Amino acid sequence: MSGKDVRNRFLTHLADSSSDCFRRAVHAYVQEDFHDFYLHSGIALEHLLKSRLVAISPTLIADPRQFSTLLILAQLPKDRLPVPLVRMIGVAERFSAMPVALLIAGLAAYTDRLKLLVNYRNGDGD
Repeated sequence: MSGKDVRNRFLTHLADSSSDCFRRAVHAYVQEDFHDFYLHSGIALEHLLKSRLVAISPTLIADPRQFSTLLILAQLPKDRLPVPLVRMIGVAERFSAMPVALLIAGLAAYTDRLKLLVNYRNGDGD
């Protein structure tokens, strides 16, 4: 399987996961289960943003402290490295590193609300 095929599969997985979590969030909202609404909405947003980053380059979602993950995502030879768990950045880290508006233009007006959503998802909400 080529590097492009792996990237496309990863991109598809993240987009599908985002869509599924969004569906679950809407269902939770309708059921007035706001805890699950925030949880699934936050995951949907995180996977949507990660899919946009993977479309640019999979290395953009690598945790910068995990060099072996960066190598895996860059499709470079591992050169005898142990097979690590792929460690990715969280959505909160991505907000601080790159404005959402650069990834998804339509979300620029909602940056503050999206940060609040991420905080609730991470258990930091009021």
